[in-house]
Amino acid sequence: MSVKAYSIHYGLAHVDNRAYKREINPVPLADKDAHTMAYIARKEGFDVRHVRINEDATCRQFKDDFETIVKKMKEGDILKFSFAGHGTQVPDISGDEDDEPNDRGQKFDEGFCFYDGIIIDDTVAEMLATIPKGCYFIGMIDCCYSGEAFRYKIDGLQPSKTRIQELVDSFA
Repeated sequence: MSVKAYSIHYGLAHVDNRAYKREINPVPLADKDAHTMAYIARKEGFDVRHVRINEDATCRQFKDDFETIVKKMKEGDILKFSFAGHGTQVPDISGDEDDEPNDRGQKFDEGFCFYDGIIIDDTVAEMLATIPKGCYFIGMIDCCYSGEAFRYKIDGLQPSKTRIQELVDSFA
């Protein structure tokens, strides 16, 4: 069996303020982070499929990139994803958040700020659920509110320390 290792990288030093209906401060060098992560992935033997920067890092593009790779994945394959930019919180719309509410009784979803809008953790969880059984996902996030960006409440995606060590050793 030939394991394939794919990677996709997104860096947003700025976003379209019109999409957010307010001024969003730039994140200096977030675009450079995406290039750096892609460089590291190449050195690790990953097939870097996309490096999306600023205007090219849209919600639709991320979903399309992810879906295209997931459709190619076979058992044992790996997908590495990196994101550098703004993260945010939005009111929980699905009622699935189990964290403590704020002082006004409100719970929040976390999200990634892409150029044209936000992708919340619920959407990311749905996307992760499409990864074929026996495949692996590595997510590297550099943004605020990223602590719950990836949910491991999905069957088959519980991280395995043994398997992660095997993967690390295989690239050594």
